[in-house]
Amino acid sequence: MADIVSPAVRSRMMSGIKSKNTKPEIILRKQLHGMGFRYRLHDRRLPGTPDMVFPRYHAVIFIHGCFWHGHECHIFKWPSSNTEFWKSKINANKERDNGNKQKLLDAGWRIAIVWECAVRKSGYTGQSVARKLADRRIGMAGGYKLKKGYLSQYFDKVAFKSLGAVETNYQVSHQHEFNGVKGIRDMLGDKRETYKAKFIYLTDDDDNPLSEDGTLTWYDARENHPTRTEWRLYYSPNTPMQLAEEGDALFIAKSAATNTLLVIIAEKDSTASAQLQWLFGISGQINPTFSVRAELESEHDRLDFAARFILEQIGVSIDESDDHYLEAMLRRFNNQFPSTAEFSQYARSTLPDVSCLDSPDSALTAWMEREEILYRTLEKYLVGEQLKKLIAKDKNQPETEPFLELAMSTFHRRKARAGSALENHLEEIFQKFEIPYTRNGITEQRHKPDFIFPGINQYHDKSFPAAKLTMLGAKSTCKDRWRQILTEADRIPKKHLI
Repeated sequence: MADIVSPAVRSRMMSGIKSKNTKPEIILRKQLHGMGFRYRLHDRRLPGTPDMVFPRYHAVIFIHGCFWHGHECHIFKWPSSNTEFWKSKINANKERDNGNKQKLLDAGWRIAIVWECAVRKSGYTGQSVARKLADRRIGMAGGYKLKKGYLSQYFDKVAFKSLGAVETNYQVSHQHEFNGVKGIRDMLGDKRETYKAKFIYLTDDDDNPLSEDGTLTWYDARENHPTRTEWRLYYSPNTPMQLAEEGDALFIAKSAATNTLLVIIAEKDSTASAQLQWLFGISGQINPTFSVRAELESEHDRLDFAARFILEQIGVSIDESDDHYLEAMLRRFNNQFPSTAEFSQYARSTLPDVSCLDSPDSALTAWMEREEILYRTLEKYLVGEQLKKLIAKDKNQPETEPFLELAMSTFHRRKARAGSALENHLEEIFQKFEIPYTRNGITEQRHKPDFIFPGINQYHDKSFPAAKLTMLGAKSTCKDRWRQILTEADRIPKKHLI
């Protein structure tokens, strides 16, 4: 059928079709805004410039016109004139859509594609999109289950049990085997295999975990018997297991990517043991026989700030960055590390939809997570550039000292910045709620508590009632920090620690 208007008129009509702020887009925006969702529009920093970006949910939405994106529905029909041109154009659009979608998935974003024909239906409410946004466990594109940012990014299964005397006391047994292995068969399978393993011993008395490489061998001691099986898990002699005692918690995490095992022994009733149970979503008492958790992708398994901290404590390197912000940070901070206060303020500015007035706890967590990722992004680039200069300089006469100094300065900067970031974001919350305070005011013996409420002047005013004074210590880890804060404000017997 021939076109009913001239080519010039058709060209003008097609060029007048908007690429953003379309009617379907506005309908969906109003629906989601009315449900309480907050978002950014048309973020050019992300592949494909998504129509809506939800930083809090790490999700994006594209509202696609059925014609321009080649949707196979009742709305889409191939033009009867200049057919080859339109086929080429629309197929190129679809290829570009797929490419942008893959880039977003690789970067850990969740994606929803809402089609024009769906929004046009009478009574459309956007409820299905809202449900998927709220359920962070589900990748929104094609049922894809998001793995990046969850424990499953590092482990596919974890087994756990408490150790018995026969497994730990060398005077009782020299078997070098773990008992109660029936449950772990689901994790290690039905084939004899020797795994490379890293053994780690954790105790609250030592900030530096003892680790040692070794092996774990999974085998059937009765593999030649026609009807019986007797599976055993043998570990190579190692120092962490020599330190283990009856009742200590044992965790064995399996990496799908490398097919290796991480064996962690945590001292009985220690903070380290409690942290690992929380990390792996283990509730209740740990039994003497192995239990296994698989598919580590529930909402609990999402890697927030605390989870990343614990993983790094046990030697798991967290390589998470957001290169979309790198260029902006390099320009803003002139290719160097800014002050902690400046960086914390910048991290908050990248989350304009997060308000501490709505939920202080949620805001604090979101700010800390965002600052950690942005800092790692900046650190990765700046330290990498320093490393390149050292390699070029020492090409002919390599020296180890400059490399060690760079490693130590990186470690200490990272550690100090985490504590300062927590204080910075807490200070922002106190200011927003108009809570009077003094940060790092000087008390007895020149101690400097993180926060005194209502202020350091009231603290030094002996006529001001001590019962109306409050002290808060802010630490990135609570491990033994209560000892530190006990002496920081003599007038306040009851200390608070976050």
